Amino acid sequence: MERELRVVMIEDDRDFSAVLKSVLDQEREPRMRLETFESLGAALPRLRGALGIDAILLDLSLPDSEGLSTLDVVRDAAPEIPVVVLTVNDERAAGLDAVRKGAQAYVVKGAIDLKFVPRLLEHAIERKRAELLLSENRRLEELNRMLMDRERRVLELKQEVNALLARLGEAAKYNVEVPETY
Repeated sequence: MERELRVVMIEDDRDFSAVLKSVLDQEREPRMRLETFESLGAALPRLRGALGIDAILLDLSLPDSEGLSTLDVVRDAAPEIPVVVLTVNDERAAGLDAVRKGAQAYVVKGAIDLKFVPRLLEHAIERKRAELLLSENRRLEELNRMLMDRERRVLELKQEVNALLARLGEAAKYNVEVPETY
């Protein structure tokens, strides 16, 4: 069965987009389907809800958004989709900062053979999947801990009620009145 990865690329450099599209079109396993947008504003409606998107390629220098705030907007719109940031040589630090802020990887345009981008995208998808599973596991562990704490408290309350019932039973046996503090 042939797999297909659906990638959204937000990049205003048409020449770079065309070259990368050509590289991705040659990929056979998995097939890469690329949707391109030249501005963040144009891409946002597609990103919201993120249905049918496996990864996002994001240029940090767009006509309507610049720098790491671009990544913030994309991550807010599609928090569960892995983002690979596209930078130019003089923006390497921005690429590293983007990874620190949650991007799965960065690509320096012109410094990497684009034939490696499909593998990079697959790795980014797997890293994001692992990140989400780890996050979900932590959430479930916390819920389990809360549940165990509540169960422990219910058992304590049950013991207190049984003790009170036993005292009430003893008092009734001797026709003794139980003080109202119980």
